Amino acid sequence: MAIIRLQEVRSDSNSYAGKFTDYISTGTPMVGNAADVNEVHTKIVQPYIDRLCKNIEKRFGDSASRISVAASLFNARKYDELDLKMQQQHIQTLAAFFELDAEAALAEWTCYRNYLARHKNDEDSKILKDLLVSSVGDSFPQLAKLAGIILACPVGTAGMHGYTVVE
Repeated sequence: MAIIRLQEVRSDSNSYAGKFTDYISTGTPMVGNAADVNEVHTKIVQPYIDRLCKNIEKRFGDSASRISVAASLFNARKYDELDLKMQQQHIQTLAAFFELDAEAALAEWTCYRNYLARHKNDEDSKILKDLLVSSVGDSFPQLAKLAGIILACPVGTAGMHGYTVVE
């Protein structure tokens, strides 16, 4: 999920520059000329993020990237940017990687998409909390397991294969 977040920052300087702009607008004395946020973002931040993403890919390999991209399905504001076929591929990727029942997860996803659509304005933390610790998770047990694993399982250089889901 780190790569996904980095790509979001790369595409939108407001994700970090807004606080800086607010800070300097308070009249805080600055040394030197005012920085052009867009120029800094284009010339420094974006190339830095590109190099950082390449290094993450190089170090953690393809599986970390595939899992990171597939995990974005659990973001209520992002999941519907993908067509249903791609969503299903992501569910299959996650289920296969974490050795869960892919068919059951796909069946649950069909209904869970409707749930996400109804809760699109909710914070992601609330949606995930509902999936993990409320009756929502009872309706979607495979997806609840996937969400729990994704949130609890750090991406690292040690292989993630072999993780067993405890019932």
